[in-house]
Amino acid sequence: MKFSRLVGVAFLILTASSRARAQLPPLDPLAAPMAEAIVKAKRKSVIVLDFLGPDEKLTGLGQTLAEKFSTALSKSSDQFSVASRGQIPNSFAKTGVPPSAFNDIGIALWVAEEFKVESVVVGKLTVDGDRLGIAVECYRVDSGKWINGFKTTSTISAEMRDLISKAVEYPTPTIDPTIPVSGKSGYTYPSCVECPAAHYDGHAAPSRYQGTVTLSAVIDADGRTEDIVVLKALPYGLTARAIEAVKSWKFKPALDPRGNPAAVRQVISVTFHLD
Repeated sequence: MKFSRLVGVAFLILTASSRARAQLPPLDPLAAPMAEAIVKAKRKSVIVLDFLGPDEKLTGLGQTLAEKFSTALSKSSDQFSVASRGQIPNSFAKTGVPPSAFNDIGIALWVAEEFKVESVVVGKLTVDGDRLGIAVECYRVDSGKWINGFKTTSTISAEMRDLISKAVEYPTPTIDPTIPVSGKSGYTYPSCVECPAAHYDGHAAPSRYQGTVTLSAVIDADGRTEDIVVLKALPYGLTARAIEAVKSWKFKPALDPRGNPAAVRQVISVTFHLD
């Protein structure tokens, strides 16, 4: 009788443990084929960005699932490295890109460049009744070429609903206060010497999307652009295109009150419009 009670207790413990593990969808089986695709694409490094959604928001669930998938990827292969996700908050504080922009692969690729990795994993969550949809894709950072992806669904548990209700916030960008602002305190404005127009992304042109990307950048004493912060982003890869263009621009540097070339922070607007 005592033995049967012990068996019963053990069964209850195992059942409770199994239920606890089942609170979040299993991602390890899905990481294995993704890892194989990364190896086949000859990518030596990857970072998993926070999964976005539901409703284009960044939630505790998206962050938790990204962490799980990142861990699963690192266990699936030793032929590439998985970058620490602990770097992500500092990147947002530096670039000013909102996590909600990750639905734009152009933004995700640009953010991934900050981590010096060769591939990036992005994810999107959707809710339909009591079902959670998970779509995960991997891209090359150098070309933006799609490597692999999958879609799966899971029943939404109480734990998952609780995580969905928790919004995740990241630090706002930090701008060096020691760098003067152009046009103030005796500093002049830098002037463009070679500033070619930004080109439409392939996804934006068919949609006929138009608008303006607003950036804050430091124009150094040599007329080069650095320390770019996104103040206003656009979808369809346009923000990444604007950043790419501004990085290549050459300026006649601003002058300080004594007439010497000086680094200044300048707001730059890049407008996309169809002719």
